[in-house]
Amino acid sequence: MRYTFLMPAFKEPYLKEAIGSILAQTYKDFTLIVSDDCSPHNLKAIVDEYHDNRIIYRRNAHNIGVEKLVDHWNLLLSLAESDYVILSPDDDVYAPTFLEEIEKLTRKYPQTGIFKSRAQIIDAQGNIRKADNDFSERISMAYNIYNQIAEQSFYGIGCYAFNTRQLRDMGGFAYYKMAWGSDTMTNILMSRNGMGVTKDILFSFRQSGENISSRKDSPKVQSTKSRNDLQVRKDILTVLDSMKPENNDDLVYMEGVRKQIQDEYYGLYVGCAPSYSFKDLLKLIMSKPEIFNTPRRKMAMIKSWITNR
Repeated sequence: MRYTFLMPAFKEPYLKEAIGSILAQTYKDFTLIVSDDCSPHNLKAIVDEYHDNRIIYRRNAHNIGVEKLVDHWNLLLSLAESDYVILSPDDDVYAPTFLEEIEKLTRKYPQTGIFKSRAQIIDAQGNIRKADNDFSERISMAYNIYNQIAEQSFYGIGCYAFNTRQLRDMGGFAYYKMAWGSDTMTNILMSRNGMGVTKDILFSFRQSGENISSRKDSPKVQSTKSRNDLQVRKDILTVLDSMKPENNDDLVYMEGVRKQIQDEYYGLYVGCAPSYSFKDLLKLIMSKPEIFNTPRRKMAMIKSWITNR
């Protein structure tokens, strides 16, 4: 088997459209695993509408949920028997030639562990809200990081195809609480040998207010996201320290990422302030004089802690 679509499923509204877009692929050598995370909706009834032996339906014995979402991802990775895997959300949409174009890239760049379709963001009604950047057919790890951090260009994990063996060898999908940042870090780590990118936009990332990237969160959840964002950036700096640039352009991209992260640190620390005890908050402020270098910044941290606890 060449490809497996791994679909952790919980939401019902767009599931039929998501499955239909996968089954409509012009390249046929794939399997789709729909993994029902104990949804209150009858997802099996939707799956059963398709009489297609490429679909495997399973249901978790108990709800894994958002808190341990990456565990669900890695469970599905362990079930894959294909050369490549695509982690497919239950509400996003693939163009019919998605796999066909990805397959061309995998044949051309066999040492590369990750391939990306250019993508676009759509709303609940399917209206296009934002389109991906143009890319070269192959980009370096440094440019991949720069594109995501400095240009903030990211369109969900579903637009990537991962080499199954390489993904397993690095321990599976990167773990962060609520999977916030797991998609970003996974594709960064998988791009050590570069990334192949399709010429055309072949994936639509839906922001409907139902998924974790577009819904309105409680202060506690938002604080967790901010803390994850902070940790991801620290981890990226560690990656940069061990990276070998491919050319002089990579040196520019790497420096651009470092500068962007330093510029973001203050806002991220303010966002995750409620997750600290007050004692630890004061220790943090005192230990980062290069960031909390004015009374206004120090008070902003304390205000965030008081307001959102």
